[in-house]
Amino acid sequence: MTVVLDTTVLAAPYFTRERTVSLKIPHAGRIYLGFFNDYYLADVRVATLRDIKLTAPACQGFKSVNVPIESAGIWYPAAQAASLVRDIPMTLIPCAAGELTMRVQGREGNGAFPILTFKQGGQAIETLQTDANFKSVRLSLSPETATVTVSNAYGVTLANRNLNVRRLEFVPDAVSSTAP
Repeated sequence: MTVVLDTTVLAAPYFTRERTVSLKIPHAGRIYLGFFNDYYLADVRVATLRDIKLTAPACQGFKSVNVPIESAGIWYPAAQAASLVRDIPMTLIPCAAGELTMRVQGREGNGAFPILTFKQGGQAIETLQTDANFKSVRLSLSPETATVTVSNAYGVTLANRNLNVRRLEFVPDAVSSTAP
């Protein structure tokens, strides 16, 4: 942690366990607390889906695409791309029956790459093993909701260095008074 008063570093105490630190603040000013040594390392399987398109005779695209926040993935509408991490499905609502195309790639976690399961109507229509290279996917879809799930999701935190400030207290110096 680094403690700065205005533009002057007052202290940079080192922490290996929970402890209390007291600092003398020499004058009024703006105090900044910074933790510039954060570190996080995880082993996680991640599936990347790019150039996601639906081609249908009557329309193009999807009524809706959703990657729930709980899935730890994300949907990039402008790029027509998504990343999937957990086994919570991405949902695609086609504008009509048509052909779904995309490119998929995986990032290895715990010695294995993600396996993607594509479903419609509760039935698996494709199971795909990803690897480090992009693969093209072509699937015929009906107009009902489709899902894509990482069926062998894996993620573990290997290291997480944080600093938690439980309490911050300012105690003003006692003002000596000299009574006449």
